[in-house]
Amino acid sequence: MYGTLTAFILWYNMFSQSLTNKGFEINPYDLCVANKMVNGKPMTICWYVDDLKVSHVDPKEVKKMISTLEDKFGELNVKYGDEHTYLGMCHMHRLSR
Repeated sequence: MYGTLTAFILWYNMFSQSLTNKGFEINPYDLCVANKMVNGKPMTICWYVDDLKVSHVDPKEVKKMISTLEDKFGELNVKYGDEHTYLGMCHMHRLSR
């Protein structure tokens, strides 16, 4: 069933519902992006099928969210740091000084 339209819709519904149950709002312009304010700062989760990118200014909050996702979906292959390749795009996080 993996790779079928039905599988994608079932996964999307389950994953997005699990995020909204945690207080995230799905972005109306990109349905694979969810946002939530955590400690007064935005947390963003974007996904494409089962590839995820979680971002927040506080790395501890990112780790807590990953732990929450692993509790529901099992162990994740996680990469931390300021530079990532996600879906062929390079993302760099730079702090303003």
